[in-house]
Amino acid sequence: MSVIVDIYDENDCMVYSGFNAGYTNNNHNYKMPNTHNKIYKAVVYDEYRKKKIIEKRYKANVDSLLHIEFIACKQGLSVYLKYKDFNMLYDAGFGSSGYSEWQGSGVNYALEYLIKNNIEELSLVVISHNHSDHIGGLSDIMKSDIDVKRIITHQNKFKYTDSSYLYNDDVKIKILSLHTPAGYSENNINNQSIVLKIVYDEFECLLSGDAEDLVFNYLLRNGKDLSSDVYQVSHHGSKNKVNSDKIIKSILNQISKIAIFSFGKGNPYNHPEVVGYDNVSIYGTDEYKNLNDFKFENIEIKTNGKLIFIKKRG
Repeated sequence: MSVIVDIYDENDCMVYSGFNAGYTNNNHNYKMPNTHNKIYKAVVYDEYRKKKIIEKRYKANVDSLLHIEFIACKQGLSVYLKYKDFNMLYDAGFGSSGYSEWQGSGVNYALEYLIKNNIEELSLVVISHNHSDHIGGLSDIMKSDIDVKRIITHQNKFKYTDSSYLYNDDVKIKILSLHTPAGYSENNINNQSIVLKIVYDEFECLLSGDAEDLVFNYLLRNGKDLSSDVYQVSHHGSKNKVNSDKIIKSILNQISKIAIFSFGKGNPYNHPEVVGYDNVSIYGTDEYKNLNDFKFENIEIKTNGKLIFIKKRG
């Protein structure tokens, strides 16, 4: 069931409004971790905001929200994550290396996002693989005044392995794949993608770079849990050796099924191919046909580990 949730502070001022994909008729639990004395109010409406379903007050610590934002960076990928004092950038888009309009016309959208949001330090940068639409924007970020504490790439893995945790607190960021699966050719750079799973209480998110079905099938055969509420659709929504119906169903099998497509309108690869996503909430970072939630805007996700709030913002 799709609903709209408005959050108000103790003065009845709206502090957040967004789509909640984690709501069911049997789930009226709006209590966030009770570690702060502020009182908040959640008002739930149907998806057309015509009918109020429930109103409930709760105590909450707003600092306990996990924030994930998919940055609109044309035909590339860049995802910002923040929890408490930890933050991470997963990929950096084309940056100034992409001159065509579908590549971003030389604009470093990831860097612009960081500057606009006054982000002066990054605890961690993860570059999924060495393709320019994922790593191109990194050089501009490194030349900026932003203090990057650590960078992980396919070539620079430190002592991490498959199954290592990049962050292990209430929020956990686990490596599922750090390189091409053993026994397979490394000629396909897409399959070198660093695949991450983010877990916060009942919430799960999969970041997959450009990994193809070969990687996902290998992970499934080796007992890796791909199941997620939010899936960064691999390789910009390509259906060429990736995102088969089997893989989509293996990933998006929760009550909340949210697929995020990061791509650039007018790209020569015909990305994305939005098929096989029945009963899934789909969002895109650029325009695609007549789909309402496909616009050149960032896709912001906030969660307390139970509720998932989604908001489009420029």
